[in-house]
Amino acid sequence: MGRFLLCGVLAAALLSPPLLSPGLSAGRAEAADGELRRIGAQIDINDNELAGLIAGGAEVKVKGRSSGRIWLLGADVQLDAEVLDSVYAAGANAKLMGKIQTDLHAFGSRVTIGSAIEGDLMATGSRLDVTKDAKVGGATTLTGSKVSFAGAATGPVSIDANDAEFAGSAKSGLRIEASRVHITDSAVIDGDADFYTSAEPIIDAGAKISGHVQRHSLAEVSALRALEANGPLSAILPALFLLGSALMAGLLLLWLGRGGAEGAIDELIDSPAASGLWGVAGLIVLPVAVTLLTLTIIGAPVGVLALLALPLFLLLGYACAGLGLGEWFFNRLGEPRSAGLRAFHLLAGLVCLGLLGLIPFAGSIVLVVAVLCGLGALLRTMHDRLRGTTRV
Repeated sequence: MGRFLLCGVLAAALLSPPLLSPGLSAGRAEAADGELRRIGAQIDINDNELAGLIAGGAEVKVKGRSSGRIWLLGADVQLDAEVLDSVYAAGANAKLMGKIQTDLHAFGSRVTIGSAIEGDLMATGSRLDVTKDAKVGGATTLTGSKVSFAGAATGPVSIDANDAEFAGSAKSGLRIEASRVHITDSAVIDGDADFYTSAEPIIDAGAKISGHVQRHSLAEVSALRALEANGPLSAILPALFLLGSALMAGLLLLWLGRGGAEGAIDELIDSPAASGLWGVAGLIVLPVAVTLLTLTIIGAPVGVLALLALPLFLLLGYACAGLGLGEWFFNRLGEPRSAGLRAFHLLAGLVCLGLLGLIPFAGSIVLVVAVLCGLGALLRTMHDRLRGTTRV
């Protein structure tokens, strides 16, 4: 479960007190222990004397050497450094190289790993590529839709995927759970190879496997049992889906309606209670209005389109709540921010809302309140703009 909460852990680190003071909401800060902390649309660090790093932004690039842990969060994350401690990285596109003395934890949509890792490697993403330059001294655990491993692992290797390709070496055995398994001719496996798959694994003639090769049914896979109604992932996967959907909706709103997004943020910060009441009213009035429109011949097409657009409005409301929460954390003074910083505020706010949503019983209430407040703020902004008024 910890792998799926990596974004939340990184966000919590970025929301620590040194970054909440107004003068440090974007830029550079240094903790008492010498750990460097930076937030901004674009972060580019090349330093051979880092004592640790926490960085977040739309684009994050880090080179050099660090004696302490490194935490990275961003849309595009690149690391090519020598790190004498652990690395935690999350990003839509993450490329991680260099040398890591302990563990590497990575999360993202597209993750490429070419690091020399003395400890464990744990990575989760839609597409995971472990290149031939990668070396892992500890255990390797990879979870993704499509996983490719071409590196060298001293410890055991475990892969959970839909499509898995193994072209590297494993000195302590290999375990793969996937619908499709391909072992290439360059693979070297010292020990047993266990494949949990619905079809026969494809093993090229040149592949070298010293132990036993066993194929099991997918019904025996523990990962599938975790997806059952009471499984540990049953609440996390919907939360991740909601996070991704709201992030896309929020970015679309920032791109096409930046003024409306700024107005909704102001409404949420200045009067959250009134926004919530507007959201409740909107949730009642909109479906009634749509129903009445569908009863008329002229308004029927408009009513159908409005009914189809209602889920999008709710998603935009949730995205506005994320923007408002990010504004409250990072921009208490209400200063103008760039599109890149707004996107980062959106991501951080949605991650925090997602973590709160995982709290038993109270989590669902938090999400409902967030949607109502965000929807209400959006409706109030649209109302003011249609009337030609602006709030001061």
